[in-house]
Amino acid sequence: MAKFCNQCGRPLAEGEICQCRQQMEKAAGEKGTPNLAALCEKEVPIKQYHICNARSRICRLWQEGRIQITNKRIIFHLSGCCWNKKAISHTEFAIDEVEGISVSNGVSFRTWDFLLGFIIGAIVLIISCAAGNPFRTRTGIFATLIVLLVYIVLLLLYAMKPSFSIRIMTKHTSDELTHIGNGRIASSAIEFLPGGDTDVAARELGAVILDVQKLGDSVVEKWKAD
Repeated sequence: MAKFCNQCGRPLAEGEICQCRQQMEKAAGEKGTPNLAALCEKEVPIKQYHICNARSRICRLWQEGRIQITNKRIIFHLSGCCWNKKAISHTEFAIDEVEGISVSNGVSFRTWDFLLGFIIGAIVLIISCAAGNPFRTRTGIFATLIVLLVYIVLLLLYAMKPSFSIRIMTKHTSDELTHIGNGRIASSAIEFLPGGDTDVAARELGAVILDVQKLGDSVVEKWKAD
């Protein structure tokens, strides 16, 4: 059965995307949110999410993480700056290769924040002891212990930071998109925080990918309209 473009009425072959719609997609990309990568032949962008932010106080790194779903690919792009230099990380998957997706959005204990607060507290304690010994009386000892206990509790709460991770499993391998660098130092120094669309992406990503895999280009308009 012949298919027709719902915009211009031109007859279409099976799986063909009309040129008028490709032009509309290109114009929309230029006016709105730009595509994360150049589109290949008959590729149509479907959804794009601001899914996370990456930062590192030590490396002075800040990156915005976005993920884009097209009818052919899943594109993950981190872009920002590190020490006033451009910092980019780009990963792509063929959408037919995807077998599963896992998104985690919660909190985690940040060792660097805890150590920084601990060092500052230790310096303040040393200066206080040098100015006047609080351990000369029982009252001073008791008050100091109470202050230290409260400070440690507040420090532990301060070290609990928002945390985000995403993992996309493919038929051949599994790649954790939010992993940057190698080794413990890099992994602990860089924080991944939820983006503006994290909750929406967590709800929709699996459905969008499965629809494209099972139903093809016929679901493009459905998800673009949402």
